[in-house]
Amino acid sequence: MKPDGVAPNGKAYRIAICDDKKFDVSDWKLFLGSRGFYVQSFENALELVAAVRKLPGDFDLIVLDLVMPVLDGYAAFFEMKASGRMPKVMFVSVENTPTVVRSLIEAGAADYLARPFTKDVLLERIKKVLARPST
Repeated sequence: MKPDGVAPNGKAYRIAICDDKKFDVSDWKLFLGSRGFYVQSFENALELVAAVRKLPGDFDLIVLDLVMPVLDGYAAFFEMKASGRMPKVMFVSVENTPTVVRSLIEAGAADYLARPFTKDVLLERIKKVLARPST
């Protein structure tokens, strides 16, 4: 059986995680890596935005925290979106105000996962997002 993190073309899905909660990022990176995903992490959204601009097709999915210092996920999302082609983005956050969630989904976010959640839920949501055709 093929690992969850392997795309139909036989290559690992490439995921960027941008979250200021270092323990969560480390835990998710190990968990997803053990399932065949290639995972790169970013400590702040400025680094993420720079990486996406430099190599626009480098990631299949970005898992992005909404509330972060330096540059929040909301601003990062719209900066990446304005720069042109961008991968699918799934937000993770303790912020779960319906208007915020709705506005991000309407703006093109692929999914929104409210904290707290388990690693298994994260994996299932990632798999669902990656299975959808890109728009």
